[in-house]
Amino acid sequence: LQEQYIRNFVVYNVLFVTVWSLQGPEVAFLPRVTPGALTSPLLPGLVGLVQKTPGKRSVLSIATYLAYVAALTWAMVFPITDQLVQVLCGMCALALVFDVGLMGFTSCDSVVMMFCFLFRDPIWGCQVVLLMMWVGNGLGKATPAWKWVISGIFKHSLLASCLPHRMWKWCFLDFSNSDKPTPSLFSRFLAWQGVGLEIIFPIFCMFPSG
Repeated sequence: LQEQYIRNFVVYNVLFVTVWSLQGPEVAFLPRVTPGALTSPLLPGLVGLVQKTPGKRSVLSIATYLAYVAALTWAMVFPITDQLVQVLCGMCALALVFDVGLMGFTSCDSVVMMFCFLFRDPIWGCQVVLLMMWVGNGLGKATPAWKWVISGIFKHSLLASCLPHRMWKWCFLDFSNSDKPTPSLFSRFLAWQGVGLEIIFPIFCMFPSG
């Protein structure tokens, strides 16, 4: 029973982002069912064998996407057997051939969660995949650019709008060079703290519960 709950949890997350995403269905669903809309095929050469313009959404690409959504919906209603897992992974791979956008910013994590099904124990699979995703995110942010991103994130945050402009500006920017402000020491600290936390704390996912 616990294994079914974990599998349903994974499928629900994948289905939600596939049809809804963080921006709503007008971003995640409607463009993928609109003939002629732009798409990014994973294998344009292969897609070009079955349609004239690989970069445009065809009836076939829409059908593969809807079949993938239907398989995920089926998995939410009926028990997820090993055979159904194979169908889900196959439909996911086929949908990615026509639209690698399924691995976009908001949906990449959920599609990666499909790898949980490769493990006999889905709980252990979730632990491994979550560790991989979080450590990968941390390593991806270990660049000189991340301290600039921190400053930009705070600039457009709700907290910044509640503070005096001069206050947040001097907290996150260094004006010692008046011609070109740079991230402050506080911004640099937050940037490297975020990198460290995303690499170190996910390791605790590998410890047994209790």
